Order: sequence, then structure tokens, then C-alpha cells
Amino acid sequence: MGPILIKLGYSCPPRKNWGLYLGIVARMVIIIAFLWTFINISNLYIERKGLVMRNPVWLALSLALPLLAWRRKIPPSQYPFRTDALLISPLAVDMGANMVAGFSGTEYLYWEGGDKIAHFWGTGIVAFFIFLLVASRSHYHNNQPSYRSTILLSLALSGIWELYEYLSDAICGTEVFVGGWLLGGWQLGRGQDAVADLSFGFLGILLCVYLCQRWYKMSPQPEKERYLGMTEHLFSPILNFRKDE
Repeated sequence: MGPILIKLGYSCPPRKNWGLYLGIVARMVIIIAFLWTFINISNLYIERKGLVMRNPVWLALSLALPLLAWRRKIPPSQYPFRTDALLISPLAVDMGANMVAGFSGTEYLYWEGGDKIAHFWGTGIVAFFIFLLVASRSHYHNNQPSYRSTILLSLALSGIWELYEYLSDAICGTEVFVGGWLLGGWQLGRGQDAVADLSFGFLGILLCVYLCQRWYKMSPQPEKERYLGMTEHLFSPILNFRKDE
């Protein structure tokens, strides 16, 4: 686990970087699923899951990091391909799984434990993104990153997602805030499913924060400075830094 965490931020020639290829595959899935949504807009599954609203947002988010890198003039040799691939992986999984479900008429969210695994992974990746923002801002001010802030902000976003699902059903008539299943065939009602989603998301947050803490402690100082300096430069428009050029 140690070498994996340390090498996460390493830069290397793009052609040797597995993050580049994983990111390309993920974005291909996202683009294909986006096109499928609007080509088959009369599909009942697309309407029930509100994909016409959700998938364009996911597509835009998947392009946000490359756009930031382009705006900040970060060369490909310094682009964090592995980090990028991790950040967009939940978007590709969600859009790809929904596309398969729409094709086959299968409720992918009802696959035993599938939705809970998605919440565990997706919320953990959100926590990873929050950690990058917090660590980048802390690095700018020469402070230690706040893991408590990472946990609280990630939990808040997880709760906002559940609220979105509820309001989407109540206002737009979709069917996303519904019951689900746990491993073993235990069926959950709406409220139980929301609590289960938040619980699995919280576990994902805790695992992510643990791994980020390990990375911060065990990564060599020059590599940590390089990686956090790069993310600080990359996310400066989001964090509203006022650094003299």
C-alpha cells in the first residue's frame, strides 16, 4: 500500500502513465453515455432517473480538471493523470451503469449491494477531492491539512446528495430516492436506504482520510512539496489564491 500511495502523485512521461489511459477510457464511457442519453431521450428509464439533468453535469465535471490545467498552463508532463483518473471514476461508473441498465431494463441500483458500493467508492473519491483542496490551501499557508474539515465537508456533500434525490422525486417526478437492497437480500425502505447510503459513504470517507493521512506522513518531503505545489497551482482559481506571479 505504501508504494501505491507515494506514487499516486508522481509525474512521468504520459505514455508510461496508466492514469492517462484510465482517464481516456473513463471519458469515453462518459461521452458515450451522454450521447446515449439524448439519442434515446424517450427511454422511460432515462426519464425516471433524471439522467437528462444529471449526465450533462457529470460530463462537465469530467472536463473541469483538464480545463483548469489548460487555463493554468500546466504541461502534460506535470499533469496529475492518476489523480485525474481517480476523480472521474465515479462519474464514469454511474453513467456507464445507468446506460447498461437503460439498455437492458435492469435496475442497476438494485443489484445486491451495488448501490452501496457506489456510495462507498463515490463518497470516498469526493473526500479525496476535498482533501486535495484542503491540503493545497494548507500548503499555501504552510500549515498541516485539516482531516476533520475533510470529513465534515465530505459528509455535508453526501447529505446534500441525498437531499437532491428526495427533491428530484418530489419536484421533478423522478424515481431516484427509492428503497434498495443490502448484501444478503435485505430490502430497505426509502428512509432506511438513505441511512445506509450515508453510512457506506461515511465508511468511504474514513478510508480515504486514513489513506490520505498515511500518504502525507510517508511521502518523501520533496515529492510531497512537488505534488502539493502542483495541486495548489492547479486549484488556485477555485481556492481564490492571491499569489504574486
